Parts: sequence; C-alpha cells; structure tokens
Amino acid sequence: MAITWIFEHEDERCYVQRQDYPDRIAVLTWSNLDQDAMTVQTELEAAQLIQAIEQELKSRGWALMECCPERRQGGDRRSVSRSQPNRRRHDL
Repeated sequence: MAITWIFEHEDERCYVQRQDYPDRIAVLTWSNLDQDAMTVQTELEAAQLIQAIEQELKSRGWALMECCPERRQGGDRRSVSRSQPNRRRHDL
C-alpha cells in the first residue's frame, strides 16, 4: 500500500509518495513542474528522507493538506480520559 502526502502552496500541489517493495523503499515526488524518484533500503532512511522533504517544503511555504490513506482507524481508544492534557509533564 502506497502512502501519499499532499502539500499545497497558493494554487499548486506537490505529492510525496512512499512505495514499499520487498527489497527497497521508493520515495516519489511530483508536482506540475517536476518529478523525482529516490530509493532507500531501510525504514529509517525512508523516514529521514520524507521528513527532510517535508521540512524543505514547509520552509518554502508549502503546507501539508492531506495524507492518504489515513492509517488511523476509529476514535480515541482510552476508556478513561486523561487528567492532564500533556501526559509527558509531571508536576511534583
């Protein structure tokens, strides 16, 4: 299953897509002006590459609009809500 991130800036769109294969991971980018394909070997390399692309786009004024397919399913799985909104903060 390919995962696609869609970025927008003014009236333009840019797509970043991750495609997993048994022996490699392909990261494709395309817009109305350009297209590119990069291949990496590990999950870490793929995550770092996609993060770098996202940071570069954001620095140029692009905004992430959508991720397809949305991998989160359903609502909040907690049976009891948290007492503090920030669970990493511990007030002693």
